[in-house]
Amino acid sequence: MDRDASRIRAAEVRRQKTDRRDAELILKLLLEGRFPRIWVPSEEERDVRQLLLDRHHRMRMRTRVKNQLQSLALNQGLQKGRKLWSEAGREQLRELPMMEHAGRRRDQLLRTVAELDGQIAELNGLVRSQAEGREDARRLMTHPEWVRRRRWGWC
Repeated sequence: MDRDASRIRAAEVRRQKTDRRDAELILKLLLEGRFPRIWVPSEEERDVRQLLLDRHHRMRMRTRVKNQLQSLALNQGLQKGRKLWSEAGREQLRELPMMEHAGRRRDQLLRTVAELDGQIAELNGLVRSQAEGREDARRLMTHPEWVRRRRWGWC
């Protein structure tokens, strides 16, 4: 949309901008048939965008929950960094002695992370199947940055 606005603006040579001049310019472009077409995504594209947004929001929720668990672990003197998310690290976190409320919170957060992991894995499969059907997406998946992120589990 910004590109279209800039093309409309480029049709007017004067620098001074007013609503009246903008309206006159738009009318002139419409009458001359030079008004730029605005691209609107198809229903399928909007649906894929919703899929990506849903995945993104769940990944952000998982990050927030993991940050809370990391904080609980650090408060108990457990410094594992990334290793906290391995099976051994999660088991070590489960076994930490904590007060009643902190322990209940830890258990709930661990369950939430497990649920979100499952949901994200399912969404990743849907995203991958959508990407495999699109030439531009398949080409992007060969980009070195994407390959590096994939290796570290960021995608």
